[in-house]
Amino acid sequence: MLELLRSAHCAFLVVAAPVPGSLDEAGYFVERLADGGMRPAAVVVNRRHPAPLRLPRGAAATANRLSRSDGTGDKRTDVERGAVAAVIASYAREEPRRAAEAAAMVGFAERHPEMPLLAVPELPGDVQDVAGLRRIASHLFRDEEGTAETR
Repeated sequence: MLELLRSAHCAFLVVAAPVPGSLDEAGYFVERLADGGMRPAAVVVNRRHPAPLRLPRGAAATANRLSRSDGTGDKRTDVERGAVAAVIASYAREEPRRAAEAAAMVGFAERHPEMPLLAVPELPGDVQDVAGLRRIASHLFRDEEGTAETR
């Protein structure tokens, strides 16, 4: 069995969460695999929260101002302003987590520059079937233009 695990026909994917402790453990495991003559191929960073946009400084304060009524009595305008404020506030609340995840991944990459990191975002629902595996595969198997490859 060990022959097969060390053969050119076998490679390992190590899965980690996008947090320092989990990525440290992944690094340790990658090193042990290599020391044992096995081939770690990549680290999959699962349930990452990528930043879809970068909020400007002061966005949280702007969201707070927008959430207040403008005094015109126009309920539709107040609802629209409240919706925009809620979206901005949500992004602002999540920014520290996204930044910490990005920093943890950068730290891992600096310690293990030879090891590819493949990020899979947090997806809705658990992966329990082939359709779920396809959703994950669409993030793992991309060409240089970022398009999902069909395999």
